[in-house]
Amino acid sequence: NYLIAPGRTVGPNVATPGATRRFMEAIERGMKLVTIDPRCSVEGSKGYRWVPIRPGTELAFALSMIHTILYEIGKFDEWFVKNRTNAPYLIGPDGNYVRDPGSKKPLLWDPVDGKAKVFDDPSFKDYALEGEVEVNGVRAKPAFQLIKERMKEYTPEWAEKITSVPAETIRLTSREFVDHAMIGSTIVIDGFTFPFRPAQIAGSGRGAVSHKGGMYFDLATKIINLLVG
Repeated sequence: NYLIAPGRTVGPNVATPGATRRFMEAIERGMKLVTIDPRCSVEGSKGYRWVPIRPGTELAFALSMIHTILYEIGKFDEWFVKNRTNAPYLIGPDGNYVRDPGSKKPLLWDPVDGKAKVFDDPSFKDYALEGEVEVNGVRAKPAFQLIKERMKEYTPEWAEKITSVPAETIRLTSREFVDHAMIGSTIVIDGFTFPFRPAQIAGSGRGAVSHKGGMYFDLATKIINLLVG
């Protein structure tokens, strides 16, 4: 229902009849397409919003979205991040997982029991995403904490100077993305219940990833999608 499409991602941009047909069907049913592209492409002219951006600066846009979600909106799929990503895994000063001395399995912190446990310990009551603890004689933080700290400086105002995209456009797009993700909603398919998240930022659009920093842009968009589950 809400697709952020940077570079050559969807529709006529990918130059295949099938992709163009699916693109038009999605637009007709009401999907909101936000096109991030230096040029006003066919997608940009027919979508919900065209965001002109300085070529090669998509990474700054994505980092700023992460900042906005974590520091301004403050809403993300906490259950998914704890249970379906490595965000709770404890990271030591060397940047590696802190591991159990015996089994060598990565450790996570259980804030209810107040101690570190191996990742597959069935006694876990909760997973800590933030804070700093001492484990095996070293200070460790959950991966989520480290990512959040790193994203603090990437404000929309910082990104505006690099991307030429107004800070308020970044904030608006981030808020709409989180709202349309419908965090917490589910859908039943063939009797099975799945998370329902009808929003996505596509990080692999050719052009957006075909320059310096393109790989990091793709990874940053994966973080954005993981934050909403």
